Amino acid sequence: EPTSTSQEVIELAGSKFSQLSLKDRSKSNKASEIIESTWANIITRQGAGGIDGIPSLINPLDKLTYGWHEGDLILIAARTSVGKTAFSCELALSALKSGKSVLYFSLEMQSESVMERMLANMSGVPIRVMVDKVCTSGQQEAVENAMTFFKHTKLWMDDDGTLSVSRIRAKARKLAQQGLDMIVVDYAQLIRPDDPRQSREQQVAMISKGMKLLAKELKVPVIMLAQLRRDADEINRCPKLSDLRESGSLEQDADLVLMLWRRGDKPEHDTMLTVAKQRQGRTGSIELSFKPSIQKFSERVGERLN
Repeated sequence: EPTSTSQEVIELAGSKFSQLSLKDRSKSNKASEIIESTWANIITRQGAGGIDGIPSLINPLDKLTYGWHEGDLILIAARTSVGKTAFSCELALSALKSGKSVLYFSLEMQSESVMERMLANMSGVPIRVMVDKVCTSGQQEAVENAMTFFKHTKLWMDDDGTLSVSRIRAKARKLAQQGLDMIVVDYAQLIRPDDPRQSREQQVAMISKGMKLLAKELKVPVIMLAQLRRDADEINRCPKLSDLRESGSLEQDADLVLMLWRRGDKPEHDTMLTVAKQRQGRTGSIELSFKPSIQKFSERVGERLN
C-alpha cells in the first residue's frame, strides 16, 4: 500500500508472526466461560493472600496491587537520583526469585552496570567492597551464591541505547516464543521515536501506546520507568500525575502509576512509594527503606497506607 511506510509493514508483519507463534491468543468468549475463569482467579487469590500476579515481595505494595498482571502497563515515575533504576532492579529480582522470566531493557546504563546493582542487592555485599577486593570469606560466599543464582535464572538484558518502540516489540516477541513473564524498560524518554518528524508530545504518546499494546499482545506486565518534571524536585512533596514529563498519554495508557520520592534530600532519608493510579484497585503511600550501598529497597517498619 502506497500509504504504508516500511517501518509500519515490518511492525505489522512482526505482530502477525507473534500471533501465530504464541499460545492462548485473545478471542471472544461467552459470559459463561468468563465467569468460570473469573471465579477461578478469585479462588486462587484467596489461597495466595490476594496475590494473583507477579509479586514485588514488598508486602504492603503487594497488598495494594495484588502483584503485576498480564497485559498491564506499570509506570514508575521519579526525578533523577531518587532510585528508580534500583527499584526496577528490585522488581526484576523479585520476579526472578518467583521463578519468572524477565527481559530488561536498559537504555541508559550498560548491562554490566545494571548487573552490578543486582549482584549487590542479591548478595548483600556493597559494590565498593567487591571492587576493592576486601570481601570477608562470608561475603565472598554470598557473592558466589548470587552469581550462581543469576546463571540459572531466565534473565535477558539489552542495553542498546538506540532502541525504538518497534525494535523493543520485535525483540520481546522473539523471546516470548521461548517463554516470557515480564518486561522492564528503563526509561520511557530515552526510547527513540519511530517518526522523528512528530512533536515530542506525539512521540511520547506513541511510545506509551506501543508499550501498552506490547503488554496486551504478549500478555505480560510491562514495567516502564519515566522521568518527572523538574518542579517535582521539591522536598517533602508527593509528585502528582500532572508532573509526568512531556505527555499526558503516559498517565492515560498506564494501568498503574507508581511515584517514587523522598521526604528528605539524602538517600538514607525516608523513601516514599505512592500508588497514584490503579485501574482496578486502591491508591496509597508506602514507606520504604533504601540502602544505597547495596542498591536495595525493602519494606520499612511501620509503613503507612493513606
